[in-house]
Amino acid sequence: MRAIRLSRRPSPPPGTEHRWEALKAHAKARWAALSDADIDGVRGNADRLADALQARYGYSHGDALREILSWSQSLRTGGTH
Repeated sequence: MRAIRLSRRPSPPPGTEHRWEALKAHAKARWAALSDADIDGVRGNADRLADALQARYGYSHGDALREILSWSQSLRTGGTH
């Protein structure tokens, strides 16, 4: 599965939310502490995902973004999480 580029803009670019739907299960597998509401609220936006990771895992914003980047890269190389 190809990874999507998560948006850091307030409103994700067109199509991002649709691609996010396909990746929600992968995100839940990677970060089991995220609730379904957390995952749904991301809507393809990296800052929203980082906020959720900060709240659930206590990451700094920078650490959360690095975690997201690592996950995205693993998806590009064929990993699931």
